[in-house]
Amino acid sequence: EHVKSIEATSTDGFCFFHRQRCVFPALTALTGSLMPDVALFDIDTEIDSGASERCGDYLDLHLLDEALSRLVASSSNLTHVNIWPIHSPVMEKTIAAIGRLSAVEHVGHLLLYDPYDDHGLVR
Repeated sequence: EHVKSIEATSTDGFCFFHRQRCVFPALTALTGSLMPDVALFDIDTEIDSGASERCGDYLDLHLLDEALSRLVASSSNLTHVNIWPIHSPVMEKTIAAIGRLSAVEHVGHLLLYDPYDDHGLVR
């Protein structure tokens, strides 16, 4: 009830909270860079429709989606969500949970793939 900010550096952190069914009603900021530096270089070298597959080489996006969506949905006071990566084609539950937040002011590192854009992902 007193935790206002969580920063994680791996999916394990968010998954731990998910497995323990933790709820943080006072949470206003949720941040984290979950990819190792080498992965960031790999993903950024060519941002395209294959980026989600390359993300999947480094972490389980479906598991991350389960954990983050529950944490976001149970934290109605969130104003700041900045997690790398939040990948919309794979992480639909998290995107939906963020969309239901009424107090959110900042969403960072959201990867959106536009299938009609020959250049691939838009960040």
